[in-house]
Amino acid sequence: MKSIGFTIGNNSHKKLPDEDCYSWKIEGKRVFACVADGITRDPKNYPKDLSFLPKNTSKDFKYFLEQYPKPSPAAIASKIFVKSSLKFLKNKKPTIKNLLQASKIANDKIGKWNKEHMKNPNYLDRDLAGCVGIIAGMSEDMKIKFLYNSDCGLAIFDKDGSLKFITEDLVKTKEKFIKIRGKIDWSNPQIRVRARKEFRNNLKFRNGECISYGAFTGEKQALSKHLAKTGSLKVNLGDIIILFSDGAREYFDRGRKEASCISARRGIEGLKKYLSSGKYDKRERTIIAIQI
Repeated sequence: MKSIGFTIGNNSHKKLPDEDCYSWKIEGKRVFACVADGITRDPKNYPKDLSFLPKNTSKDFKYFLEQYPKPSPAAIASKIFVKSSLKFLKNKKPTIKNLLQASKIANDKIGKWNKEHMKNPNYLDRDLAGCVGIIAGMSEDMKIKFLYNSDCGLAIFDKDGSLKFITEDLVKTKEKFIKIRGKIDWSNPQIRVRARKEFRNNLKFRNGECISYGAFTGEKQALSKHLAKTGSLKVNLGDIIILFSDGAREYFDRGRKEASCISARRGIEGLKKYLSSGKYDKRERTIIAIQI
């Protein structure tokens, strides 16, 4: 069994702090792995008339960095999630029940941090620290159980490099409901407040469909079955299991043919160079890849 894990920094905003976190444990034929993506924040006292995440070369971005909180609450949340969940799962069986309990413990610890440091959030520069993520466990019989929310996910390639499975992006389908005057311009502070206050961990339904999204912020609804999805599948010898943050998704979805060629020819060793290209997404991207 081979394994690799890494983070590629944001190509467009190179001076932003790394806010993803990852770790995995292999015990014989049993595996637990976790990737968490800290949610980028508004800088402190950031003027509402300036763009959110302005261009890397602009004066606004320099000011953005100067005002960005240090240490990053997003990075703190992702580290809490990974460390706490894997600590709970040590010597446990990889069951959906255990993954849910691990996520609950980690979410509660993030909530505790927010109660101490983010009282009375305004959903802009005093927003709740949070992350999105995925946890997966493989048992000795080569069955994988997983839990994820938002746009982190799981992909499986077979020994020939063909994509067998990829989880759904649980954010992309919700964005259309967050629009103001028909637009979803994330540089508009009203959009950011609306998304964080009304749609994040706040269950809303339209025509029977959940239009909210989940994030691990300490809020109890984060573990709702509508926001944190679970699954189970069987893998085979030679398969490559990949846990990824949102910045890596398109490399395995839209770029699946290239990823297939690389994984078939070079196994997991070629993935770092592939994701470093910045071809499909320039945002920070993190993966754990395990070749059985």
